Parts: sequence; structure tokens; C-alpha cells
Amino acid sequence: MSNWKEIVESQPIPESWDNTSWGNDGCPSFSHKGLHIWVDHVDPEERENVDTTRYAIHLDYDTACSGGDVLIKTDDFDELVKFVNDFTSDEVTS
Repeated sequence: MSNWKEIVESQPIPESWDNTSWGNDGCPSFSHKGLHIWVDHVDPEERENVDTTRYAIHLDYDTACSGGDVLIKTDDFDELVKFVNDFTSDEVTS
């Protein structure tokens, strides 16, 4: 399993994001604006699933119950932050 401290230290996380990580998660996660943001190891070989991207976002309520749909998967932190900053709950359809 990835070393969470190493993951978090390798990527500065915006202060407005709340740490929502649980000990049984494969990687650290954060919550902001109703989004659940996953941050995995920089080295794909160190990830629990080597075929995943470093970053992924779900809606908070989807993640808690069912894994939900992935809104974005990327290895680019700037792309991730832009998505979070531009996100509004109006974009969510029922």
C-alpha cells in the first residue's frame, strides 16, 4: 500500500480542501464544494491499482454509498484544480 505521508507531501493540497481520508482507503482523499477528490501516488507502480490516474473526483454522496460516477480522472494537478474551482452544483443532474 502507498505511503500516505509521501503522497500528501509530494503534492501541496489547497487549504480549503478538507481531509476526508479513512485508514482503509487506498489513497488519501479530500472534500471540497461537494466533491470527493482522490490523490494517489505519483509513481503508478506504487498505486493500489496501477491502471488508475493519480487524481480522480466523484460527487461526495456518490462515493460514500456506491463509488459513483467519476467526474474527472487525470494525472495533471492543474487540470484537477481548475475542474474543482470551476465546478458548481448546478452542473449536477439527477
